[in-house]
Amino acid sequence: ELPVVAGDGPRRVEFRSLPAEPVPILLTPREIITFESARDIYKFGERACLQALQHYQLDGYVTNHVRIMQLRSRLLGLLSKLEEDASRVAAMNTKRCGLLAPLLSQLSATHYAHLLKEISFEVGSLQSDLVDFRAKRVEKRQRHGKAPKSGDVVALNRAAAAAIIAFESFAGYYQKPQPGCCMVPTYSNAGDLESLGEENVEVIEGVIFPPLRSLIRRGPPRSIDFPADLHASDVGPLWRAYFHIARMWGRTVSPTPQQRVEVLSQALQLYEALPAFAQGLVERIDKDEAEGVTVPGLFEQEIEICTQMAGLLPIKMSRVQHDGVAALGPAL
Repeated sequence: ELPVVAGDGPRRVEFRSLPAEPVPILLTPREIITFESARDIYKFGERACLQALQHYQLDGYVTNHVRIMQLRSRLLGLLSKLEEDASRVAAMNTKRCGLLAPLLSQLSATHYAHLLKEISFEVGSLQSDLVDFRAKRVEKRQRHGKAPKSGDVVALNRAAAAAIIAFESFAGYYQKPQPGCCMVPTYSNAGDLESLGEENVEVIEGVIFPPLRSLIRRGPPRSIDFPADLHASDVGPLWRAYFHIARMWGRTVSPTPQQRVEVLSQALQLYEALPAFAQGLVERIDKDEAEGVTVPGLFEQEIEICTQMAGLLPIKMSRVQHDGVAALGPAL
């Protein structure tokens, strides 16, 4: 039917033949103070997103489809802020990764680099949170003199590998093409992340250690690999991607002192390079946006952490080499 304009007052258009479910009365933001109250709103939003996805499918409506998937992830993220159980928060973060990560291998980097940047950084951040969750479980058992559970070690190292790949992918979308240079690892060319740990694994005292050596970078990041007209808003996320990568290497669990030194060396190399990398990126900001942008203004706390870690890691590595201790456990 044609739309009908109802009443003599303000014009209101009614589509009488358009089926629509009644909109429930939802709470105001100030009334959402418990997980239970937020869950009802999450369910309403999730149903609306799923209904929209029936029309906005990836084949034909790429941008709309991605935005809806991002909205589903954000809804879960908001719900998780009211969840007190860390295990359930981790489960929500895992679900959020499951919503977003497949898009990284489904979208064309040529046409949708702006979307891939957003998604890869968010996936990396979510995987980092999962690493921290598993690391706390490993550390708790170590404090009580117990070996970490194999499931926690596998999940921690896989999440760390996924975070490293996601952040490397994010940075790779900014890099200038290098003749004869292999592209950075991405979700589309790094193989199936779920297979990490299934081949060439090491089992020590019943604990499974997925291999991470294939992800070790061949050198620290260089500002000259990036365009000379970066947007000021891009510098912070780009630098922090490498900061997160360094942190992930420090959080991984290693089966032997030798491998522990390898991954700590990787973290050390990044921490040492990051202050100069920050200055290099700031100098490559587009001239029209560069006024007033400084390294201390952008990264003051993070640079301080880099300096501290650059001093602490050699001591840690020396202790591992000397006594063979601390082979297990994400101590950083």
